[in-house]
Amino acid sequence: MDIAALRQIGPYKIIRFIDAGAFAWVFEVVDPKFEGRRLALKMLKPEAAAGEEFRRFEAEARLLAQIDHPAVVTIFDFGRDDQTGNFYYAMTYVDGPTLKEKLKEGQIKIEVALPIFFDLLDGLARLHEESIIHRDIKPGNVLLGRDGRARLADLGIARVQTEVGQTRTGVAVGTALYMSPEQARGRPVDPRSDLFSLALTFYEAITGDVIYDHVDSIDSSSGMDVLMYIGSLVHTQTEFDIRFSSDSTVPGPIQKFILKATRLDPTQRYQSAVEMRDALREAVRQTHEQPVARSGVSPKLLAGVGAAAAGVLAVVSFYFFYWSPQQQLAALQNDANAALERALARNEAAIAIVSDVKDLSPGPEEALLEQVDDRLQRADAYLEDSGTDIAAGSYELALKNLERSRAQHVAACQSLVEAYLAGRAQSDGTAFEERTLSLGDRGAAEVVPESWGPLAQKLMGLRAIEMAGTGCDLARTELDRIELAGDGMPLADSVDAELVRVWPELVEEAHQNAVTARMVAVAVPADAREYKLALKDAKRFLVQGGRSLRKEDYLAARSSYRSAREGFIVASQIAPAALARAEARGVADSAKGEDGVEDLGGAGDLLARGEAAYAAEQWQPSEELYKQALARVKELRAANEWRRAAIKAQKESQVEREAAIAAGAKSSAPIEFDQADVWLSDATRALDSGDAKAAELGFAEARDAYGAAHKHTIQSLRDADMKRAAVVSSAERLVGEGGCAGLLSGDARAQCEQGNKALAQGSEALGALDAPAALRNFVAATESYARASSAQVLWETARPRPPELVRRVPQRAVVRISPRQLHGFAIEANDPNGDLLHYTWTINDQVQEERGPTLKRRLEADSVVGVKVDDGKGGELIEQWQVEVVERTQESL
Repeated sequence: MDIAALRQIGPYKIIRFIDAGAFAWVFEVVDPKFEGRRLALKMLKPEAAAGEEFRRFEAEARLLAQIDHPAVVTIFDFGRDDQTGNFYYAMTYVDGPTLKEKLKEGQIKIEVALPIFFDLLDGLARLHEESIIHRDIKPGNVLLGRDGRARLADLGIARVQTEVGQTRTGVAVGTALYMSPEQARGRPVDPRSDLFSLALTFYEAITGDVIYDHVDSIDSSSGMDVLMYIGSLVHTQTEFDIRFSSDSTVPGPIQKFILKATRLDPTQRYQSAVEMRDALREAVRQTHEQPVARSGVSPKLLAGVGAAAAGVLAVVSFYFFYWSPQQQLAALQNDANAALERALARNEAAIAIVSDVKDLSPGPEEALLEQVDDRLQRADAYLEDSGTDIAAGSYELALKNLERSRAQHVAACQSLVEAYLAGRAQSDGTAFEERTLSLGDRGAAEVVPESWGPLAQKLMGLRAIEMAGTGCDLARTELDRIELAGDGMPLADSVDAELVRVWPELVEEAHQNAVTARMVAVAVPADAREYKLALKDAKRFLVQGGRSLRKEDYLAARSSYRSAREGFIVASQIAPAALARAEARGVADSAKGEDGVEDLGGAGDLLARGEAAYAAEQWQPSEELYKQALARVKELRAANEWRRAAIKAQKESQVEREAAIAAGAKSSAPIEFDQADVWLSDATRALDSGDAKAAELGFAEARDAYGAAHKHTIQSLRDADMKRAAVVSSAERLVGEGGCAGLLSGDARAQCEQGNKALAQGSEALGALDAPAALRNFVAATESYARASSAQVLWETARPRPPELVRRVPQRAVVRISPRQLHGFAIEANDPNGDLLHYTWTINDQVQEERGPTLKRRLEADSVVGVKVDDGKGGELIEQWQVEVVERTQESL
């Protein structure tokens, strides 16, 4: 990742890249919420986004977010950058070096170090109040701001004291050079471990050395050497050898302070950061009381500082131990001017507090106000005196008067707090909180959220006020509580009025919803115990809602109606599940295989899962599972039905096949029979493979095909039999009783014999149920007889005939003509007078007319033709022919 190319992380615009650690980068960024404010942003590296490193990063953010103290870095935001995907948190930006960087320039003078470590002790006290153990206090984790304040940073390995057990015993976590003995050995740690580390840091700051530098047997740059050395001290119960050079500028009380803070046994150290801070102040005080050989400051000057100003002037006085008299005077003047500015601001704050108190109704007693006004007047007088003292150059006296002024301000504000403000704030705050909580109990947050929001914010603001400090700070805090409670009461009244207006409507809506849900629940009832119980409970809640409504207990009424609605909804969910359950069970009980044994297939598992879901009151999932089981069972039943139908169709097709074979279908209808065999074979394979539906359809087709072949065979045999009868009839007309031997033409006799042979073969095939062979032989016999007849006709035609066919007396005759399919005839009549003859002719009773000497027409076989010839003189000749086939190419009269 190109860090230099980054311009923004989350909503924060980058000013510059500050530093990179093992697992994170640090940037200076702009706070988007407050223009111009700069923050420090710590972004976790991608390779550290999981495991212990991420846990430490997240833990540091979580712990810092709990603390709001000027000596501890404050976290403002925690998030994940969309562009890079990396986690980050934004915190206080400290525009100065770390103590470690400062020490690279050399040791720090005590007058410079003291304010730093007083800040750090205050910060540690705040951490320890939250049960947070830092566990890694060292110069690198102390940030020095240009505002002169020191801040603790890097809580990455900090632990909440109650969670210390999460660190495995025997595992040392921290920086070896600054670890306490118990921490170095991986033992549980407490606030005294942090105090030990802070004392080592203090020693390094004012001496420029690490306590292990003078130990010859170890390398102080080796963490392992340091840990082993500490272990040896613990084993031999030997104290740390804290050395100060013979010409050390570290005063004796300060040396004793460091020695006590670094004792091997935690019970012999300072037990809290507050105790250690007070001890350091006492060491400073003892240092002031010692004779000062190299200083131009009189001990009387320091001893003359009042007890009330000692805490303020202790550090400043100690500085004089090192400064020249001229520098001391300039510093004292600066202190006096700064103290005067603070006193004036404090005076204005006190006057404002008293003014605000007087505006309260009911206010405090007049006697109390008079007492407070008197103290403010005294404070004002001390302020005037301090101004005069500063003008006269009496800076020490000015500081004393300013301290007296401060004491009067504190006393005035404290008396207001104790006699009036604390009780009033407690009373007003309690009343407001109880009123707000009562509205919350009545459902205000849900019913009127827009009105409830500001009211809840007021309550949260009231609870968030920290009762810290004394005097005027405490008085202002109590006034804020009173003001918040006073501002909140009208909001509470408004919320109350809105609840009175809205609740009846909401209860009625809840009632209607319950009634609607009941209609749905009873629309499709189920004969199931669970359904009946749910319905019973829901009805009970419905009745309870009505009772609460009559008492105007709207919250309880709506709650009951809602419970009723939920119960009816559950009942409406149980009903379809119970119905599906009953249907699925019933169908499953009837699902039997061919052997009579229950065969549920995959439906068995679905039913079991449905029963489990039903038992767990998972109504909708159980309904779906029952439906799936039902569908599966129905599929199985359908499959069984198809199989039974297929087996039935198979038997029917076999019966039809046997019948067709018995009728001679293999010979008379071979195509249909072979196709039926193919369908039968395909259907049998489908049945064997489990496709019963396809098998049933295939067997049905085969059965129908065998039936059709059977019918076709019967019809073919009938046709063959009719054809045989026709052939026999033709033979009888041809030969009569004399048989073929009675024919005069030799050709006719030969064709007649062929016809007899074909007729015999056809009769034999017919007897063998071979209709096609029978028909072929009968057709051959018919053709042979026709040729015999034609040969006989030709023979007769060759005989002499009369020259004319025209007769006065009508004649009738029967003539056989040919060929087969289309047959022709021609009539030729002689007219002695040369006139055209008039023909009237009929074919199968259809009459037509024509004139001419000759009539020629083509006819089909078996036609009946009649011709009437009119000679124009009243004479006519009537001829009639029965058309039969003699031979294929012959045309004759």
